[in-house]
Amino acid sequence: MKRTALYLRCSSRDQIQHGFSIPDQLARLRSEARAAGERIAAEFIDQARSGTSAAKRIDYQNLLAAARRRDFERVRFESVDRGHRNDLERRQFEAEMAALGIDVVYSGEPEKQAPQ
Repeated sequence: MKRTALYLRCSSRDQIQHGFSIPDQLARLRSEARAAGERIAAEFIDQARSGTSAAKRIDYQNLLAAARRRDFERVRFESVDRGHRNDLERRQFEAEMAALGIDVVYSGEPEKQAPQ
């Protein structure tokens, strides 16, 4: 059973009205992880945080630290833009996760992966 981390971010009231509230994301990600037979090891939540700079998001930084400790084998995001609005940061994150042997899943994306 894979240990999985969930990362959630919501930055505006508009996103809440369109189904990206923290409770909405949490319910979808938990459900998907359980359906895949995964054990949720950690949940990281950045409420009311812009996605433009990962360095300014406290729980994103906590996610990185936990990944480096190898606290989980998979991390799930609702979609690419919930984790990263900066493509360079996204690619660096994905490369580091690959080097650590951690799968990255973007649940709301086709094929569950980031667009190329």
